[in-house]
Amino acid sequence: MKKILLILILAILSVNAFTVRAQVAQCTGLKTTTLPLSGDYGGFGQFTVTRLSITNTSLIDPISVFVPSNATAQNKVPVVFFAHGFGGTNYQFYETLMRQLASNGYIVVFSPYSSSIFATHATRYNQLWDGFQKAVQQLGNIMDTTRIGFAGHSYGAGALPDMARRGAAQGWGNDGLFLFVMAAWYNWGTNLEQIPASTKMIVQVYWDDETNEHLISQNDIWNKLPQITERKWQVIRQSKTYCSLGAGHGV
Repeated sequence: MKKILLILILAILSVNAFTVRAQVAQCTGLKTTTLPLSGDYGGFGQFTVTRLSITNTSLIDPISVFVPSNATAQNKVPVVFFAHGFGGTNYQFYETLMRQLASNGYIVVFSPYSSSIFATHATRYNQLWDGFQKAVQQLGNIMDTTRIGFAGHSYGAGALPDMARRGAAQGWGNDGLFLFVMAAWYNWGTNLEQIPASTKMIVQVYWDDETNEHLISQNDIWNKLPQITERKWQVIRQSKTYCSLGAGHGV
């Protein structure tokens, strides 16, 4: 679990995903992305990755599952369930990150939920959860659901505690469970005390976030999960000598 948490941190830092828009501060010339060396934490791993598409009965956008080549019925691998930011229903917004994780030997499940203003929070959470469940139902023969993680961004990050509660109730994560929370929006989950105290958690916020106040992550995630003692709070900010990194939430 510690290995994948480190991979997530470094992948977020090194991959120029849609959630981060580069701005020139004290730098000139073309902006480039430098990934860690292959085999290092945060770098692409040794396994080739295949994206599988599962029909979504709730939305037009399918459920996407990124499967590493080492995942077989004889070699089940851990699973990362990913919850996107509001409006980010297309898996391509986060594809580089998810492929990077999968190449290191983890199945990654991307489940879209509605961005309609008429959808309730309960509806969106149920859509997110239904997608995760459907992926496990169809591909559970190659998944080690005793070792799982929930990672998410913005609105999806706010949904992670409720997803973890539901997963734990299914017996998922009995041998390892983590939350990787990025710039969370409000948390609408309930009965969060049911999340196992053995869960590991990183809450990551961005210094220049102009949309989600850091206090949201503090009050709605950190403070609502006091039973989790093995946890870290991480603030990402730009270098003073290189290009700055904004923290947009638009898609």
